[in-house]
Amino acid sequence: MSLVRSLVVLALLLLAPGAVAQPSQEQVFAPMTEQLQRSPVLRADFRQERFLKVLGRPLVSRGKLVFAAGDGVLWQVEDPHEVTYLIRPDAVIEWEGEGAPRRVGMSANPAFRLLTDMLLGALAGDSSVLQSAFEAEALPTDAGWRLRLHPKTGDLSVAVAVIEIAGGAFVEKVRVEEAAGDALDFSFSDFVTTPAELTAAEQAYFAQ
Repeated sequence: MSLVRSLVVLALLLLAPGAVAQPSQEQVFAPMTEQLQRSPVLRADFRQERFLKVLGRPLVSRGKLVFAAGDGVLWQVEDPHEVTYLIRPDAVIEWEGEGAPRRVGMSANPAFRLLTDMLLGALAGDSSVLQSAFEAEALPTDAGWRLRLHPKTGDLSVAVAVIEIAGGAFVEKVRVEEAAGDALDFSFSDFVTTPAELTAAEQAYFAQ
């Protein structure tokens, strides 16, 4: 092989990585968008691990959730103690023990509002909120889809460094790494989409 030809081949090899077209955000989100199942009511079990820099081991809680399209998600912690949250786009309502419900507004916390919208959208099978708020990169996975999300806005990046989200027909795992160095891991399992209507007990919470 001539010197000129060798140099041409070397140049092509060096330039090739930069010449490969990067996938668009629509293409990165496509597996998630195509696989997520939409359901008017979704029930599942959850496990939450809270990692704090000041603690040597995570704080673990478990419970059940009920998602109702258009109404929000009922988050019922059963262990280590019972507490229930109704999470809506505009507010969070909390019940603890026999106490009266307590409403928490979100207008003063745009980052929490956006994370709530993200959770509700993902449970609803709608990735549009994620696409508008995050730059995504696809991560390797044996099945389903897995994404790493980087905040686009300053308001969100103040609270969140990066989010990893994975699943198939439903969101199965979420990891939130906070800007301050703490982290949250969520895992969801035992998904049920029937009955497609809320029970009387569930309706009592959603009526608040």
